[in-house]
Amino acid sequence: MSSENLIVSEVLKELAKIGWKAKIKGKALVRSSLMMPLNKIFDKLRRQQQIPDLETLRAATITEIFTYLERTANPNFRPPGREKREQVELFVDLFFNKILYKIYQGKLTRLMIDEKDIKAAYLFYIRNEITPKEEKEESE
Repeated sequence: MSSENLIVSEVLKELAKIGWKAKIKGKALVRSSLMMPLNKIFDKLRRQQQIPDLETLRAATITEIFTYLERTANPNFRPPGREKREQVELFVDLFFNKILYKIYQGKLTRLMIDEKDIKAAYLFYIRNEITPKEEKEESE
């Protein structure tokens, strides 16, 4: 996918694949749980005026998402480690680099106008990543 031909839907599909495979989500398969990483990104972007620059915002978003995953991890299993953190970083970097910087040319106002549609499309794509078997296992 060349940078001049980037399409939001293609990036969102890539984000959904990473988000599902790495389980960058809350505990359940409900909307808010599946949307957690994208919600945190948009929440940070909305408050951007309080952050010195977008790079600081990107780093803070990665930390916030990973901290959430640590806090909500099942105590009977190994807590999220380096690999999960790297996947969170990949997820956030992909959003910032391809969606914010390349497609929206760093224009937050334009991006925020499309927030609802971007979130709805991401939810559609991440739900498509869930196989019926995984859906059954997650609900048990």
